[in-house]
Amino acid sequence: MDQTTQQNAALVEEMATAASNLKTQAKELVDLVAVFQVEGQEVLAGALSASDVASAPVRRSGPAALEMAVAA
Repeated sequence: MDQTTQQNAALVEEMATAASNLKTQAKELVDLVAVFQVEGQEVLAGALSASDVASAPVRRSGPAALEMAVAA
């Protein structure tokens, strides 16, 4: 039981690090994409902040997502 708890704690730490890295990468991507302008559209550079990205709902993968993908 103790070994399982330690493994879970290690996995949680790894996932927290991965989430932090993804958040940083998402912000960098938003900053990079903000320089592009599409003809006929209003320039929205900076309209989507990193906090908007961070507060967006998380999409879960799993059986329900798989069923929806198969149905499409």
